[in-house]
Amino acid sequence: MGLKVLSVAPAERSSVYNITSDTTLTKIKHDGAIIVVNHLTGVSAIDLPAAADAEGMKVTIIVGVTVTSDFHIDGQGTSAIRMHAVADDGAEATNTVWGVNRYIVYDESEGSGLGGAANGIIGDICELVCTGGFWVAKCFSRTGTWISDSDGTI
Repeated sequence: MGLKVLSVAPAERSSVYNITSDTTLTKIKHDGAIIVVNHLTGVSAIDLPAAADAEGMKVTIIVGVTVTSDFHIDGQGTSAIRMHAVADDGAEATNTVWGVNRYIVYDESEGSGLGGAANGIIGDICELVCTGGFWVAKCFSRTGTWISDSDGTI
């Protein structure tokens, strides 16, 4: 019996993009990326590629600063995003939303937050995966509310 040596490729490292203004994502540049919203008010829209152009794409969006204005993620088509969202500040009842729509809207004013803060909290996260027919989203927030919305507004 000889010792068999297995060759294991290193895990691919995700690219991290810190955004401070509206951003349009592409499969070529942003597949597997972590998008960090790093501006208090400068980001109002993150545009995903159309599902037909993004099959297999994965992207994670993270709130990187205390956000003081709403922003939305645009799926580029009616019923483009199937989303499950949870908002839980640990002090109140958990708010769970299931939606099918074009937009996911992060409404920073909806949450009460720990200590009464009504702003988006660093670390709120939304993970998106594209099937080629639609986007699937899992979103978690400590104070703000991720909601599915037909027109991208609250």
